[in-house]
Amino acid sequence: MALITSQAVNQTGPATTYTAVNASDTFVPGDQLFLDIKTTGTTITVTVASPSSASSACNFGVSGTGHNLVLSATGTAQYKLGPLTAARFADPVTGLATVTYSPTTGCTAALVQF
Repeated sequence: MALITSQAVNQTGPATTYTAVNASDTFVPGDQLFLDIKTTGTTITVTVASPSSASSACNFGVSGTGHNLVLSATGTAQYKLGPLTAARFADPVTGLATVTYSPTTGCTAALVQF
């Protein structure tokens, strides 16, 4: 597990840096944060956990303890997931959000802030 740091993204740069994902990573959630995920032909399930106390629907319209995204295995694809707000995704003890990937083969990601 690794703590992912966010990268500021704007029209003038710098370019986003993608890194290989771990089975489980953490990050400090925020209102302007998005997970930018790339896959190279592998079907990947990405899950961002929500604490069980977050009973209302999240900004994706999903109620419950997590949000799943299945990335297609066709060719190379890129997906953005977010915003990943603290109110929905922060663990009440650590303040961190957790994202898991299964499998990790062919998957890279960046945590970007707009």
